[in-house]
Amino acid sequence: MNLPIFNRTLLFLTAEHLQVYAWNGDELTEEHCLEDNEGGRERLADYLQQHPEPAYFLVDVVEEDFRHELVPHLFGRAHRELIARKFEHYYRNTPFHQARTLRRQSEGRRDDEIRLSALTNPQHISLWLDVLLENHTPLRGIYSVPDICPAILGNTDSGHVLLLSWEKQAGLRQTYLHQKQPHLSRLTSVENHSSFSAAVINETPHIQHYLASLNLPPQGETLNIYIICHTHDHENLNAQLQNNSNTRYVYLDIQTLGNNLRSQEAPQDSDATSLFLRLLAHGTPVSQYANTRHTHYYHLWKLRLTLWLCTVCLFLSALLWSGISVHQGLAYTTASSPLNLEAQQLNDQTEKLRQKSHITATTSSDMKAAVTLARELDKSFPAPEEILLKLSRVLDEYTRVRAHKIAWHRTETDFQSGTIQQIDFEGELLDFGRDYRAALAYMENFEQALRQQGYDVSAQTAPLDISPQGNVTNDLQDTPAAAKFTLKILWDSRQ
Repeated sequence: MNLPIFNRTLLFLTAEHLQVYAWNGDELTEEHCLEDNEGGRERLADYLQQHPEPAYFLVDVVEEDFRHELVPHLFGRAHRELIARKFEHYYRNTPFHQARTLRRQSEGRRDDEIRLSALTNPQHISLWLDVLLENHTPLRGIYSVPDICPAILGNTDSGHVLLLSWEKQAGLRQTYLHQKQPHLSRLTSVENHSSFSAAVINETPHIQHYLASLNLPPQGETLNIYIICHTHDHENLNAQLQNNSNTRYVYLDIQTLGNNLRSQEAPQDSDATSLFLRLLAHGTPVSQYANTRHTHYYHLWKLRLTLWLCTVCLFLSALLWSGISVHQGLAYTTASSPLNLEAQQLNDQTEKLRQKSHITATTSSDMKAAVTLARELDKSFPAPEEILLKLSRVLDEYTRVRAHKIAWHRTETDFQSGTIQQIDFEGELLDFGRDYRAALAYMENFEQALRQQGYDVSAQTAPLDISPQGNVTNDLQDTPAAAKFTLKILWDSRQ
């Protein structure tokens, strides 16, 4: 699936031309081959205005220098200042330089082995870069063919490798790698030879002689010469190049390498330009020559893409949440349908009952007045059970007392609050007999029992008047009169 955000513009710069390629997914298409002049730069500007996608700049020129040095193992600012001094010393005239730490030595001071490299003809590159900057093209980086070469070797464990490749617009590239790290690279023209095979056969002894002068590889080590070529060239080279104790030739089929990168093209010759561009598009190298000024618009493009992706994710999340909410709402509606039906049935039954019982509507003010009146009535006229319950318990205990009349009413002294009720009790003491002392003691115990229940008791009339004003007369032969009495009992509802 080809999405616009995955489209790329691949630029391949040689000494005389700039080739423009469009990368759409796994499809690589050559758009232009521009000459190094004002007209070529104008055509590039027109193309970039129509294709604002990110650009990758691949350089294959003679003016690329490599240096390997040992430096103290430093960190942070000290390391950066050391590298800056190295650049100032070797490459002060070009901004296109880079440094990469290869390894740390295991003996001695354990210094770092670093590789310094630079494109020593900045004017040739800057003219094209200015066009990219003027059109705000998001430039991912500036790379060189030697930086791409290690990816060709894949999982090869050869220690010393001389990789030979041919780029039609550039020439024959000869890159020496040790442990998959470029140490030096040389570019020669193929136009001086009749064919690619002839160029390889004639130029390989020269680079071998140069490596021997540098003691590369060391004595006793084998130099593995890898040649990227077409099947036809493979047959010619294999017939003329022979392995020996110091040299071993390995042929990398350009068709097979392309298929590994999902290329559908069938190469007609040994031109490895599209192969290196595919390697660049599939796996961008870490090391590159562009600085922050050159990649400024690329970082802005990444920021816009990140914000756009966040917006899409937020929209999809909101859409998903809305879908879940709608689904739950439909489920709630379905579940509430029986309840709504039942509620409607209850409302209908209530309406029928209201119509049958002639219930009339009552205002809130009338309800308030009714409740207030009921509370006042409860306060002023307590229920008989509250007033007479304890009196009934005492009468159950004193069986000789018979009640003739019981009445209660509010006292005149506490008429407003209505908390104190007066009970008028008229009764008779049975079996009075002639034992007056025992009868009077029984009555006193009865009154004391009422007081223990919380009543305030006072006698209005007694069965026998024994006061100083009383007159006690009787005939022993006569039957005693009825022992009637009257009590005034006070009951406080606040108890």
